[in-house]
Amino acid sequence: MKTAIVTGSHGFIGSQLYKRLNELDYYVIPVDLKIDRDARDIEDYITDDVEVVYHLAATPSVFNTDIDKSIDNNIRAFINVCNACKKRHIRLVYASSSCAVEANCSSLYGITKRMNEEYARCYYPDNSVGVRLYNVYGAHPRKGTLFYNLIHDNNCTIYNNGLNKRHFTYIDDVIDGLLYAKDYTQGRLITVANPEYMTVNDVISLLNRHIDINNIRYVEDKREFDKENQYVDFCEAQVFLHNYIPVAIGIKLMIAKSLNTK
Repeated sequence: MKTAIVTGSHGFIGSQLYKRLNELDYYVIPVDLKIDRDARDIEDYITDDVEVVYHLAATPSVFNTDIDKSIDNNIRAFINVCNACKKRHIRLVYASSSCAVEANCSSLYGITKRMNEEYARCYYPDNSVGVRLYNVYGAHPRKGTLFYNLIHDNNCTIYNNGLNKRHFTYIDDVIDGLLYAKDYTQGRLITVANPEYMTVNDVISLLNRHIDINNIRYVEDKREFDKENQYVDFCEAQVFLHNYIPVAIGIKLMIAKSLNTK
């Protein structure tokens, strides 16, 4: 049986990747702090039959200001994972971010992701690929995120009057991109970004078709570390999925799945 390791296996993206790999008849070894398995100890979980490590574990969010935690979870852990894969000659697919693109990099989170890309480029260029993910959304969003607050009727402040523009990419497309990356050999980075480019207000309007949103407070201020407009680096390879799921359809799916098992 094919064997894969997924770090961050209990996270928003990792749990969906874990499920898909199981459906593809992989034996998946989960690594996540929620089950007391630290990605920094990755060598403890590698077996002789592991053919790919999907490294998704990280301290998320451009707004996280815990420097020590971000360095431990986003840099030290990555170095350990990369070195372990190199030692065993195992394929490494790791989650990078839109924030690693120079034009988008405005926070420690983006810096850590860019550092991951550079470390892999220098120390394991032949058998690793970073996947730059753009504004992933889907059912059961991570607590504290914009979509979580809007769906669960928590107070939500919308900065810059909702004019920030993003490439919102549905979780199923992201999983397809991560799986695609396993056999990608044309470069060290690929981009998974829904080509639709829309404002936060556009997304809220789509959400309003399915749920009543009454918990919004608009402010003119721009949030610290945030970028008004998101940039896609087309110098890097793009994952041209058969069809990206349009945001209107993705939001409908997200609402149905999130509230069906609330």
